[in-house]
Amino acid sequence: MKNKPEITERELVNSMDARVWAKEFMRLYENSRKAPQNIPDWVDEDLMRGWFANAIMAGYDNATRKLQAENKALKEQLDKVKGITVGVIANTIADNSSLRAYPARMAGKSTICYLAQAIHNLYNPKTEKEG
Repeated sequence: MKNKPEITERELVNSMDARVWAKEFMRLYENSRKAPQNIPDWVDEDLMRGWFANAIMAGYDNATRKLQAENKALKEQLDKVKGITVGVIANTIADNSSLRAYPARMAGKSTICYLAQAIHNLYNPKTEKEG
């Protein structure tokens, strides 16, 4: 069969290879020079390869720009949340006398260890019996 596709539609749609698109374009329109729509002789596989390469890269670049903008917005939101969280922890420690005593007891431990222990104790306070 003259017009049998060498690539499935799914493979074509998922391809970012301009050569594949150009080859399929030319296969579909190989007889169209005789048809009423009459594709000019200067339209060949090389021209279509360039055309599809530009189109594919334009789509790729556009998607990249959208993702970069989305990532920037998410990073800004995350930075705000981090700032709020650190502020809440700092205020909680400042407002709680038992937590203010931690620096002396936690000497030599990392800041993250100190904060983790402070948060744990905040949500799991000792009862009077445990003292």
